[in-house]
Amino acid sequence: SKDITCVANSFALKLVATSGADGHILVWHYGLGLLEGTCKGHAQDVTQLRFLEPHPLLLSSDILGNIAVWGVPPIHASQRFRCLLRIKNIL
Repeated sequence: SKDITCVANSFALKLVATSGADGHILVWHYGLGLLEGTCKGHAQDVTQLRFLEPHPLLLSSDILGNIAVWGVPPIHASQRFRCLLRIKNIL
């Protein structure tokens, strides 16, 4: 298992997101204590996580400067835990 490198929470959505050096983001429902889903898409350490309240979106960035926006509950099920926007660092 990998160490947790970032944590973000959303009181409005009742979600907590954690990330680690493996590039995966785990999204938890803190009211129920359940793992809601996993966002996979970063190849390197995730360095920042932020919920974009009041919208059901999670912003992440990695050590290479890449940025991703993820859909989280209560967004439509077809968009949950999927990368909706990716900005690649080309520098």
